[in-house]
Amino acid sequence: MTIGLALLVLVAAGLTDGTARTALIVTAPIVVLVGAVAALWRTYRNWRAGGRWQVWQGASWFLLAMFIFFLFGTGPALVS
Repeated sequence: MTIGLALLVLVAAGLTDGTARTALIVTAPIVVLVGAVAALWRTYRNWRAGGRWQVWQGASWFLLAMFIFFLFGTGPALVS
């Protein structure tokens, strides 16, 4: 869901121009970062409750990796 929302923001950025485009390009990696932090929080809560926290830790690592991917992918668009 988080990756889908970030891709939707990038598609919307492609359809706009000017300041709105720059704002949407910056927003896409932030969306993924917020998703990663939420997954980390859910990992901690499940760990404290004695539940299955490993799944959420895997989701956290995946989203953190995707954050780096989105960040470096949108970097050149911000420079130009």
